[in-house]
Amino acid sequence: MYLLAVAYVTLKPRYGVSGAITPNFVPFRSVLDLLDGPASPLLMVKNLAGNVVLFLPFAVFLRTIAGGRPAKCLLAVLAVSVLIETVQGLGLSDGRGTNVDDVLLNVAGAAAGLTYSGQRAYSGRNGL
Repeated sequence: MYLLAVAYVTLKPRYGVSGAITPNFVPFRSVLDLLDGPASPLLMVKNLAGNVVLFLPFAVFLRTIAGGRPAKCLLAVLAVSVLIETVQGLGLSDGRGTNVDDVLLNVAGAAAGLTYSGQRAYSGRNGL
């Protein structure tokens, strides 16, 4: 169910925009453009925080429920994120485009979630 929600959020067409958006393969270009440009604070939070938080539950799920090692969890997040960006880049969903920053933010959020869940598990085992 969660992955269906991720697919809906990331692949549904953006109304008012036709075709794919120009891809971004330069790390942090779109993040810096967003921070330096005329974007509203709401758009910045939606884009940056949304990409960070998007795969955090998936990584924690893989680690806790499926017993995955952190590196394997991050590889799974990376693979799914790259798959989504590839589909967006193919222009199958209007108003979407491939962006390497989305992948970086997705993996960073997953890493943060794994770090936090790992610390919680460690402190729980030691009675802290």
